[in-house]
Amino acid sequence: MVLPPGYGYSLTEAIAAIAAAKKLWDTFFHPYDNAANRIRELRTTLEVARGRLLSLESQPSQHDQPYVGLDSLKRTIDECENYLKNHALLSTEAADSAADGQSTVKRIGQTVKFAFDDRAKRLRSALALEMQQLALFYAELAL
Repeated sequence: MVLPPGYGYSLTEAIAAIAAAKKLWDTFFHPYDNAANRIRELRTTLEVARGRLLSLESQPSQHDQPYVGLDSLKRTIDECENYLKNHALLSTEAADSAADGQSTVKRIGQTVKFAFDDRAKRLRSALALEMQQLALFYAELAL
């Protein structure tokens, strides 16, 4: 499609708008990378991290060396729990139980906002990094 001269938009802006529309479409309808799947992946990673934290706190260290990243792990877990609580409408369970129109509108609004917010990816990456550091700690203890 050729835009008439003086239309007011550059080709770069049109490409950016198409990319944003594709990102929004995928957040709703992509079979693997939609909002509900990304929230589920974050929740699963959080459950694993929470389990490791509980086992770390319940087992007294058999060595004199405490895990120095414990506060950082707790802080990351708390941040993820808060994020998931604020985005509870994006889960598939909430979508299945939402019968009224008001929660559907809220869910659509949250999904649109989620499409352009990379915080879920950042939190999942932060949890993965914390788990890697914890694995290194356990490896050092085993040596």
